Amino acid sequence: MKDIKIGLVAVASPVESGGERGDDLLARAEKAIKAAGMDVVVYPDLIWDAAAAIDACNKLKAEKINSLVIMDITWVIDSMKYIFTTQLQVPTMYWAVPYTETFSIGCIQHYGSILKAMGYTYDYVYGLPEDQEVIDGIRSYAKVGAAADNARNMIIGLAGPRQTWRVAGPQDMSKEEWDFTLKTGVTFVHIEMEEITDIADKIADADAKKTLDELMKRSGKAVASEEALLYNAKVYMATKEIIAKYHLTSLAAECYPNYGGLMNLIASWMADEGFYLDTEGDLGHTFIINTLNQLAGGGVVALGEAGSIDEERNIVPIAHEGSTPMSLSGLDRAQINPSGELGAFIGTPHKAMDTVTTCAIVGNGGNYKVFIAKGRTLEVTHDEWVEGGSKLLVNLQYDVPAHSVIDQLIKGGMDHHFVIKEGDYTKEMEKFCDYMGFDTLKLV
Repeated sequence: MKDIKIGLVAVASPVESGGERGDDLLARAEKAIKAAGMDVVVYPDLIWDAAAAIDACNKLKAEKINSLVIMDITWVIDSMKYIFTTQLQVPTMYWAVPYTETFSIGCIQHYGSILKAMGYTYDYVYGLPEDQEVIDGIRSYAKVGAAADNARNMIIGLAGPRQTWRVAGPQDMSKEEWDFTLKTGVTFVHIEMEEITDIADKIADADAKKTLDELMKRSGKAVASEEALLYNAKVYMATKEIIAKYHLTSLAAECYPNYGGLMNLIASWMADEGFYLDTEGDLGHTFIINTLNQLAGGGVVALGEAGSIDEERNIVPIAHEGSTPMSLSGLDRAQINPSGELGAFIGTPHKAMDTVTTCAIVGNGGNYKVFIAKGRTLEVTHDEWVEGGSKLLVNLQYDVPAHSVIDQLIKGGMDHHFVIKEGDYTKEMEKFCDYMGFDTLKLV
């Protein structure tokens, strides 16, 4: 997780009106941002020329900011703001002040048109430092900056077999992995599943039993056998060792079909520890989950897929045999189920939530599309959970008809996985996708 760290500068021109307000506005801006609990690095002097702009960039780079706020005190020539664009290369918020003679908002509109034409993205706010809407806008985009920084530092392990199509191409890395790396900055690490299982096989039963006893204190009831639970404890311990060895921020395990059930329970245990392990080797949604958690400041998510369409109740039942944390149902309703010979998975009737953010990602070749929508989850009864296979079951509902949701996803070319996160992070996610150059799909 990356902390928000904002750079704040104020720019002005000696030949334009309004520059005399700059020092006061900058001081008030710093005070308001800090009062809102955000970490901000301020260049203390009003920036009048390119030399000062370069000096400010050097100081902000040294502080390792991950977003920038530029106050346009007056109209400013392009070549000065261009320095910040090229030198810092972080998500940038332009702040227009409400004084007509300065043409502050017009300057942002002008420079923004150039940025868009050159392939850059940005955001803006309009108002005074005392305006809460301004501070909320800065906070929202600062989250995007921290998320972009987090992406560049993300190391995702991919454990298990990889189906790689090769025609005089990469030996073991797919072109899609390269494309996604170039797009986001994420690093992938290939790990053989046997590296995990070999470590697990060497762990003594007594050591695994101690770990299992601790894990079961925060687990639901177990239907899986004691033998399976003990083996899962060993795999859990082995996976922790692998995470530390490769300095992973998350892990995707290519478990299906040959390793079905091997990593599912482990994923659930780890999710409630703040580490996300995705099953089915889904690198894209591992990335999305990391990003959503970064935007939210932590927490857990559910990952599943549409099991049916319930038009009568206007819900899309989402189910999965995967990596859902037990906290999304409560221990009194979570159940450890057997899967295969020694595998296991958590069955969780997902709790009701008034507001959730749902996301999905699809794409290749540098072109990616993210589905973003706000919805809610309804209560899951015991009977419908059992009828659904005692797996993860989420009664997902949107403000549009359930059948229309699936219709729009299919017509939009989205794949089957959903990520479900409590809270509304749609605005931040949309801005993040804009910054990353991802297309978005929203419900209509």
